[in-house]
Amino acid sequence: MFVLQELFDFCLLQSYTLPILIIKFFGNMLNFNLELKMHMITETTAHILGFLHECYLPCDTTTSEKTNTNQIIKHSAIDLDRAGVDFKEGKGRDQICVKFSTSCRFSCLRRCYSWFFQLCGKTSFEIPKLCLYDSTEPFLRNLIAFEQCSPSIPLHITSYTFLMDTLINTKKDVEVLEEAGVLENYLGASEDATHLFNTLCKEVVLGEFTFGKQWLEVEKYRKSEWPSHVASLRRDYFSSPWALISVIAALILFALAVVQTVYTIRG
Repeated sequence: MFVLQELFDFCLLQSYTLPILIIKFFGNMLNFNLELKMHMITETTAHILGFLHECYLPCDTTTSEKTNTNQIIKHSAIDLDRAGVDFKEGKGRDQICVKFSTSCRFSCLRRCYSWFFQLCGKTSFEIPKLCLYDSTEPFLRNLIAFEQCSPSIPLHITSYTFLMDTLINTKKDVEVLEEAGVLENYLGASEDATHLFNTLCKEVVLGEFTFGKQWLEVEKYRKSEWPSHVASLRRDYFSSPWALISVIAALILFALAVVQTVYTIRG
């Protein structure tokens, strides 16, 4: 990389710095909110991929709680959506940073009645928007390969693709993330996006998952009693318009039966 810097320094007209030119040439291929780091390329930056990798890293990678992938229980996007998780587009200053949070207006009841907290609370899973183009897969593969060949750098891109692979199993998962603004699919069919993420991490070793803290919070929420009941209710009775109509019709018939019984007893 320093060779490019030396050649660039020979130029008489330097309207841009070398990092800015690299970004302009390669473009924002992942379409994240890319913010250039305020540093020049030095001799320690051995590869263009190294510079691009640094641009996509969060400002502080030391605070990430790493978890072994063998401890991860997979939950798809549609499963979490049915359990009450609201997927949102992350708009923070960090490039690849996910956030899982739960809030409640009735904070005083949070400790006493966890089920009430989960009923009234708002659970969100923020993930930065990713636009899927034909160039997305090879670009991610190059960044993953760079991380695999560089043991001293964090496996942040690999962890991100592993997270998306965990969330996406079918086209319904893609549709949930598209509706939430987390994905924009320009590949064509939803199956193409599913295939992309399901094949990116094949035969890739990911010893430590950098989004372990967030995912453990997801698992804790999903295992709790109320989200499990909500997920079962949505899956069994609200998975389609016809199922919803059947439930409403059954409730109406039940209400009419109760009213008729009351009038019969009083009459």
